[in-house]
Amino acid sequence: MQLSMRKILIYIAVFLPLAAGAQSQILSRQINRVRLSALRQLSYKYELHSCSANGLLVVEADNHYGIVNLAGQVIQPLEFDHISETECGLFKLNKDSHIGFADPVGRIVAPCIYKDYSPMGGRYGLVLLDDGQRGVVDSNGVMLFCGPYSTISCFGTDIFKVVTLAPSGSGKPLEGYVDIYGQTSFTQSQIDSMKRWLALQDNAFGVSGLSDSSVFAMEPVETESDESIFLFVEQLPSPQGGDKALGDYLSKNLDYPAEAIEESIEGVVYVRFIVEKDGSISNVRLVHDIGGGCGRAAVEAVENMPPWRPGLKNGKPVRVEFTLPILFENNNPQQ
Repeated sequence: MQLSMRKILIYIAVFLPLAAGAQSQILSRQINRVRLSALRQLSYKYELHSCSANGLLVVEADNHYGIVNLAGQVIQPLEFDHISETECGLFKLNKDSHIGFADPVGRIVAPCIYKDYSPMGGRYGLVLLDDGQRGVVDSNGVMLFCGPYSTISCFGTDIFKVVTLAPSGSGKPLEGYVDIYGQTSFTQSQIDSMKRWLALQDNAFGVSGLSDSSVFAMEPVETESDESIFLFVEQLPSPQGGDKALGDYLSKNLDYPAEAIEESIEGVVYVRFIVEKDGSISNVRLVHDIGGGCGRAAVEAVENMPPWRPGLKNGKPVRVEFTLPILFENNNPQQ
């Protein structure tokens, strides 16, 4: 009896996993049949173009593209000229000769405001704006910075080499390095990384004449006046009281628009302005909006900001253009 019981236990130990595996295979086949059935049904209504890793489908009907899930629910309506996936998993949306982005679950993270897009590795992308400026977007489709640049290229981790457009008159293009916010303020580790990179270029390509200052400083403009506006200076403008004071100001003076709350709109708005020589704020304009009234609210808050500490060039206050990212999230906008 004991031997028989042992045999039964052995049979259970051997065949139970096999049975579980067979059941798993049967379930997998059933799921695949359901998916295939769903795809067949959708194919009668749409022309299927691609399927993302998250199971979303890019579909077409009457030369218009949209995004649906396997249940046939419309994630993005068929109102785009084309939709494709980028190498970082975003959906690239083409509409009226402009480009925008939707995240991997099909939610629009950047409206169709860019003239062109090209990938910069897997983490960043280069975009062209209507006014000829170029900027960098991250893997979430959020604009990090933009400016009057003729070229932008990746340089190490979170650092970009930029060349400005040639200014009118006798000025010449400027060349330098900026971080992901378009600023020239770097940590010591970033500076050391750039120096190592430049040293490698010296050894490999015989590049000469690269001083320490050339790592993060721009070549000076040949002609400048009291009204010149600078992008790169030795000491950048900063809010009185530091970032904490700025965060406190925004939390008290920047309301999350009701429209954005109703539509669950979150993201980063970028506002550009000039910090004058006396620290006052002027020429405030919206660089990147996320909709729902967030851009308008951010601009109004920046226009009413208290004066900043001005930027310094050669120890003297100068006019500096500054780009401020403002986060709208969970009804708590902050820097």
